[in-house]
Amino acid sequence: LTFWMRGEQGGERIEELGFGGIKGDFGDTAALSIGPIMLTDKWQKFSLPLGNRDLSRVVGGFMWSTTSVIDPKGATFYLDEIRFEK
Repeated sequence: LTFWMRGEQGGERIEELGFGGIKGDFGDTAALSIGPIMLTDKWQKFSLPLGNRDLSRVVGGFMWSTTSVIDPKGATFYLDEIRFEK
């Protein structure tokens, strides 16, 4: 899983970026996350290696999280080219 990301101002903190993790009878068969990540105002490429994971059921294909405690004034950020690559 690859994607490009940047903050509007730089300094935005994303607590977690990930793939999968949905629980329950029909949840994801794999999960992986990275973080925390401090963004800049320049585009950065990120990768989550999914090579040996069971991708037979993907429910939560991409997720991110942050909180008002981490970014009390809010956080504007941009994502582009989110894709699964071989």
